[in-house]
Amino acid sequence: MRIVQTLSLLGLIFIAGLASAKNPPAIQMLVPGFEVHEIPVELTNVNNVRFRHDGKLFTLGYNGDVHLLSDSDGDGLEDRAELFWKNEGSLRGPIGMLVTPTDYPHGQGIFTPSKGKVSLIVDTDGDDRADDEIVVATGWDEIPQNVDATGIAMGSDGSLYFGLGTANYANAYLIDDQGVAKYDLQSDRGTVQRVAPDFKTRETVCTGIRFPIAFAFNQHGDLFCAEQEGATWLPNGNPFDELLQIVPDRHYGFPPRHPRHNPDVIDEPSVFDYAPQHQSTCGMVFNGDGVSAPRFGPSGWAENAIVCGESRGKIWRTQLAKTESGYVAATQLLACLQMLTIDACVAPNGDLVVACHSGPPDWGTGPTGKGKLFRIRMSDPDIARPHHAWANSPREIQIAFDRPLDAAMLQNVADQIVVQYGPFVRAGDQFETLVPPYAVVQRQLATPRRNLAIRGVALSADRRNVLLQTDPMLANSHYAVSIPYQPTGDQTSNGSIDQIRSIDVDVTLGGVETTFTGNSNDGTEGVVWTGWLPHVNWQVSDEFTRESAIHDDLRSLLPAGGEMTMTSRLDVKDLLRPKVQPGSTLDYQWPEEIVTLTASSSQPLSLEIAGRNIAATRGADGRFTARVEIAPESADRVSLTMRARVAANATPDWSLAASTNEDSRLRALPLRRFYLPWTSKSGSDTEPVESKAIAELDGGNWGRGRRVFHSDAAGCFKCHAIHGGGPNIGPDLTNLVHRDYASVERDIKHPSFAINPDYLGNTVLTTDGRVLTGTLQTQQGHLILGDADGKTTQLTRAEIDTIKPADVSVMPKGLDEKLAPDQFRDLMTFLLTPPPQMPLDSPIEAPPVRTQAEVATVLAGSQPLPSPLEPINIVLVAGKKDHGPGEHDYPAWQIQWGQLLAAAEAVHVDAAWDFPDDKQLATADVLVFFQKGDWNDQRQSKMDQFFDRGGGAVYIHWAVNGNDRAGEFARRIGLASKGGSIGYRHGPLALNVHNTDHPIMRNIEPLQLYDESYWRLTGEPQDVTLFATSIEDGEARPQMWSYERSAGRVFVSIPGHYSWTFDDPIFRTILMRAMAWTARQPIDRFNELVPLGARMSK
Repeated sequence: MRIVQTLSLLGLIFIAGLASAKNPPAIQMLVPGFEVHEIPVELTNVNNVRFRHDGKLFTLGYNGDVHLLSDSDGDGLEDRAELFWKNEGSLRGPIGMLVTPTDYPHGQGIFTPSKGKVSLIVDTDGDDRADDEIVVATGWDEIPQNVDATGIAMGSDGSLYFGLGTANYANAYLIDDQGVAKYDLQSDRGTVQRVAPDFKTRETVCTGIRFPIAFAFNQHGDLFCAEQEGATWLPNGNPFDELLQIVPDRHYGFPPRHPRHNPDVIDEPSVFDYAPQHQSTCGMVFNGDGVSAPRFGPSGWAENAIVCGESRGKIWRTQLAKTESGYVAATQLLACLQMLTIDACVAPNGDLVVACHSGPPDWGTGPTGKGKLFRIRMSDPDIARPHHAWANSPREIQIAFDRPLDAAMLQNVADQIVVQYGPFVRAGDQFETLVPPYAVVQRQLATPRRNLAIRGVALSADRRNVLLQTDPMLANSHYAVSIPYQPTGDQTSNGSIDQIRSIDVDVTLGGVETTFTGNSNDGTEGVVWTGWLPHVNWQVSDEFTRESAIHDDLRSLLPAGGEMTMTSRLDVKDLLRPKVQPGSTLDYQWPEEIVTLTASSSQPLSLEIAGRNIAATRGADGRFTARVEIAPESADRVSLTMRARVAANATPDWSLAASTNEDSRLRALPLRRFYLPWTSKSGSDTEPVESKAIAELDGGNWGRGRRVFHSDAAGCFKCHAIHGGGPNIGPDLTNLVHRDYASVERDIKHPSFAINPDYLGNTVLTTDGRVLTGTLQTQQGHLILGDADGKTTQLTRAEIDTIKPADVSVMPKGLDEKLAPDQFRDLMTFLLTPPPQMPLDSPIEAPPVRTQAEVATVLAGSQPLPSPLEPINIVLVAGKKDHGPGEHDYPAWQIQWGQLLAAAEAVHVDAAWDFPDDKQLATADVLVFFQKGDWNDQRQSKMDQFFDRGGGAVYIHWAVNGNDRAGEFARRIGLASKGGSIGYRHGPLALNVHNTDHPIMRNIEPLQLYDESYWRLTGEPQDVTLFATSIEDGEARPQMWSYERSAGRVFVSIPGHYSWTFDDPIFRTILMRAMAWTARQPIDRFNELVPLGARMSK
């Protein structure tokens, strides 16, 4: 990545301890662009908040009262609270609220679980006052605690799901005085329950639940639960607050498996653990997508779980990636609160409404205390927000933002950035004031935390990443970054709660070092991307890096195909064993757990583990699978390298999951089990690995860049050769594709920073008094001086008085200032990326390349082009890929040829999918179709109009398909295919040429291709101008021809099945001549494009 703005160089002193913020606000947002308002109502502590369909806000009080809140003055804040249900002792300890759907058959109101029952509180007469309580479920054994049934959600079929807390959290196995465990898996206690839509039946969904506080279904229809930890009472009873995916018949670890007390269960791991210990996860809701449901925050937060941490005042967003083996989660802390944070929900306008209790953790002031409600509002939708952060190397942290940062935000703040690390260090710690009263929390606070020295701070060229150069981060610990920022925009107070301007993010040393090897310009494969991924599974990494520009670069490379190499250090120890709380011991010993890793993909893959290479084998289902057992003694430090092929234009689908000797079911591996490989090198001083991703080129166009290169504004063509042609006043730039962006940009902006010794500038004083400056070269005994304008002067030695080396480069400064930003980006794309070429991903070996001599023979006799050239509009019409790798790759052709044709002067290239739109039909000079063809009345009418006005069309390969309308289609293009009635053959194709006096076929001799032929086409061969035939079924069959329809011209090529054919320079010549001919342009108009990226020898 190119660093364009260095903010500061620092040498920080290591300081232990936490510098807490003075007077932190009630809610401190850790991401910018939000404002916080207190809702001006007075209510006792509220346990749950949810919106009704009409925009009114339901609140469920800890005391059981239910209110409806509304905004009476239109200021966006609820200010009126009207009693919906007055609890007269019926509801005890209600936790969880579900608003009934519109037109719900059982009535309008809310569901709530409470002590001993689940109730539907309904308003039967529509006056916004509930007048009936319907008991939906009851009949279980109650527990002594006030909290009994908790959390509630509704499935798509109307079923209700709620939780029943464990029978005795302090004696989970219910061990009696004789040491006999009375815990019963068949009990209702510690379970998730399902109630049928008609309320007539109830069943247990799963067991092993301690206290499930909130339930919600995600966009995939899967049920999740926020569950509170229990290790304070049981050494291995879920030491963290958890997010669980509720799967029927699973056991979730409280109480955990025990050889005597609970031997017949497998403890299902959580999807995510909220740490450090004692967060007390509470309310949880899934964010909307912004279309079908309101969304809080930017688009990257859509459909994330929003989770509240009661005891320490937290709001997280948890992103979920679904795999075949389960979910993987990534979490970002959004806010720190100074009150107990109980619940949250998304308002119809996208605000987040938060309910807080007063008082200290864990219990607060209870049902009678006064709570508060807040609205968190996205005040600046356009500001950049941190989305992900990672250790890019042992000495660099990268923080990715969802859009470009305003550089003014970071002015004069570099020396205030702080990075701290330690086992219990987390983002936002300086704003945490709530301290749960547990010894383990005191131990956390007493554990030393250290400052990591920052040696440099920079902003990426696209302003999407902040880069922190640091001292080595070899300690496998947790890191927290705090970046103060400057305000931007209007700072006028609007009654919101003042915020401390600080961006705070978490960083771990987790992840996967990754390289992607793709196609290079000579047809071989080379590394085209190097960087960090959060997980080995592409499906997971793709989901979690959606807002990262660096990873967008990788995504843009995948359609061309290649191979991904991923290296990590994997910890699979205790895969299905709950963690044991620090300082605790178990009274038994676990049996040996043997983990098996299973890798799977639709494409070839291999694993390298601890020096062993395991190649995947292909099964009957066509998928490649590799399995390897991990020795128990090394399960916490598995060196893993996974290599996975990426098929062109296919979605990568490789996965890595794990099972054990005790349970063969595959489970997803959480992010916390992947560590960057260098974390195992304790004490190492490893330098950062340079990234090969070029984020600055995102959106650049090679063809447009070539035109910039040859423009007078840039003037590069006056001095430099590239891709085989041009002057040599300056260095040949063809090899820049092997250079990094930073150095090339530097050479352009600061040409005297480093000068090629072969092209040193000289000042020449001639004997006749002239002073010339430029580069000197010797040709046939003469000195040739080339100056900055590309002008050359031939001198004899006798004409030279003195030669002195110039102090600066001959190349002038300020080239970048002459170009618009998009022009400079396009130019850099042209210089740093290979010419457009089709992906060579076919399993069949590609045919031999052409020689330069063959190409020169075909291009011989070209006529000079007029100046200026008439503008030409070309529309490339593609469709969905319908064959395997390297075949019928319509999308790749549209992209590559779009960039190739854009390199020609006065050419405008547009793209269409399936069929051009009316504007394209009205303005195009030539339409080029490469797709699965189709023909209907509408297309026929529009193409007739297009031909009538003199438009040209080129049809390639399967674009000639007309199905049952082949006859009508043939009357427009000469010959057409009628679906499956044709003959076809793949393989060597010997084309005999005809009508070589036609300009398209000038110098074309009998042509050998490896492609596909068609025959038995519909139409009259005598009506076309035949260019090429092949012998099929003993007869010469048309394979290339032209046809004239009304005032329009048509060219058709049946060859074009394989991608490599488009990079055959002779085939390319024919196609480009055909485009020019059908558009009535000079036949040699595109000659300069023929060799660019073509498969030809040097």
